[in-house]
Amino acid sequence: TLNFDHDQDVDDINYTGEVDSDVFGAFAQYHPGGGSFFVTGGALFGERALGLDAQPTGPVTVGDQTFTPAQVGRLEGEADFGDFAPVAGLGWDNTFQGPGWGWRAMAGVAIGQEPDVSLVSVGGTLSNDPTLQAELREEEARIEEDADILRFYPIVQVALTYRF
Repeated sequence: TLNFDHDQDVDDINYTGEVDSDVFGAFAQYHPGGGSFFVTGGALFGERALGLDAQPTGPVTVGDQTFTPAQVGRLEGEADFGDFAPVAGLGWDNTFQGPGWGWRAMAGVAIGQEPDVSLVSVGGTLSNDPTLQAELREEEARIEEDADILRFYPIVQVALTYRF
């Protein structure tokens, strides 16, 4: 589970983004040569989304047109990264090499879907205007392009173990 807020400018609009990630994973390990080193593969399942919120305080460019804060109102939306992400990683696990203390570490990456962004204008004088709606679709495409790097989800696991 991962939840945090982050402010980000896209073009000249300052968005507050709220990351909401509730995932669980399933992994298989292969120990080539039977040693502690392993290669792992698997998947993460569950919601990975970024909530978007912007309250313009001055003129902003949405898509390719400039609008006043009164015309735009509040921009609300979400970037959805899908509910499934394959995982690949490498690690070290000496848990099963004898009794006593051991440790396990793994680093990898999950590769989620390309973001699907949706934006709406709320409370603006042009919120339902077809021109603003078309420019919002253009803005969504720009945010999708900027957010594409977020589909790569780093995974790090560290554990201390004891074998009886």
